[in-house]
Amino acid sequence: MEITEPSPEQMKQIFAMDHDGPVVFVNLLKFNPDGGAEGFAKYSEAFNKLMGPKGVKSVFQGKGLMSLIGNEEWDLIVAVLYPTIGTWQAMVQDEEYHKISHHRAGAISDARLIITEQF
Repeated sequence: MEITEPSPEQMKQIFAMDHDGPVVFVNLLKFNPDGGAEGFAKYSEAFNKLMGPKGVKSVFQGKGLMSLIGNEEWDLIVAVLYPTIGTWQAMVQDEEYHKISHHRAGAISDARLIITEQF
């Protein structure tokens, strides 16, 4: 099943999330075959310019080689550190973010997004 955006229920859950401290969003991404990698590169550049000053940064980025458990294949795995969950919540409501998000939407054919905290 191809999924590219959170469900309405998942959005309600993340906006209800009360978490102090940093979180890392682990992105598992599959690109559209017709220019998805290039489109995502445009999104990444714009994202870093917009969110870097707010303390958001990529802490890992790598090409998916194979799944050892399961059978999903991913083109890119990216772990993005946010200072707080509120930083992400504010981002997705920001008009400036909406101006760049179309690059991501057009680039991705399938995705998973896992919110993590270090312990």
